[in-house]
Amino acid sequence: MRLFQVLALVAALNVANAQTCKPAASDLITLQNVPAGGFPNPSGGPPVDNAKGSFGGENVNFKFTGGYAEVVPLVTSTGYWFFKFESRECWDATGYGSFEFDFVAPVGAKFEMTLTVHTSACLVNDCAANPGSCPRASDSTYVDITKYVVPNGQIQHAVIPFSAFNANADGKGTVDWRYIKDFTFISFTAIGQTHKFNNFIVKKGCAPGTVLSTASPVPGLGDWAFCAKNSDCTNSCCSKQYSNDGKYKCTPGGTPSLCTGAPPTSSTSKTSTSTTTTP
Repeated sequence: MRLFQVLALVAALNVANAQTCKPAASDLITLQNVPAGGFPNPSGGPPVDNAKGSFGGENVNFKFTGGYAEVVPLVTSTGYWFFKFESRECWDATGYGSFEFDFVAPVGAKFEMTLTVHTSACLVNDCAANPGSCPRASDSTYVDITKYVVPNGQIQHAVIPFSAFNANADGKGTVDWRYIKDFTFISFTAIGQTHKFNNFIVKKGCAPGTVLSTASPVPGLGDWAFCAKNSDCTNSCCSKQYSNDGKYKCTPGGTPSLCTGAPPTSSTSKTSTSTTTTP
């Protein structure tokens, strides 16, 4: 077999094995202008309380002041703070491509970022309610903030591509972007000093290892794939049940009465309206 035929075959196999990606309809806002005493909602809606498990940490003090999450690390090696993207801890990030956020950190400070990842067990188990039912995969590689922005004590904006996190921290393989638990700030060097975070937005695009798909949904979509109607799904249930981002997905074990499919797109005029979103 000629070399170009071999290369073509390898490329075809890589495409076949890769996850497909249809970019998200919009960016995902996960942490923005949280009021004092409030807590971020992992589905991007109004703030929720700590019982929802939106965030957590160890060996850090944190609170929300002036719209920012203020984190004070107490121990370098084990202090960390995290927030989730959705309450069931099984966020499918394949429709997104980068993280952006504002932060304030002391001059010369460093910290790292990583993604906590579940296995596919999170598709059928509520990991927040039953942590033991959801085995963890490797964390993503740890990313040093100073590779992108060097803290100067002022408000700064960071843009971190998904590709920076794509390798597994254990050195074996790459992140499966379909099963993300949370985003974690860790390995702070400025112990006892305040770090502030706000305006954390996940930008739409395609995660590494995915193939851009522009085709309309077709029958035979698997569990948790985006859908428009029940016939799109092999499980015959297109619903928003368990979907904290409000998007319709092929829902395994969905309640039949909730398997309604997405409502038809309105064809009314595009008159602009002004809305106010409560943080």
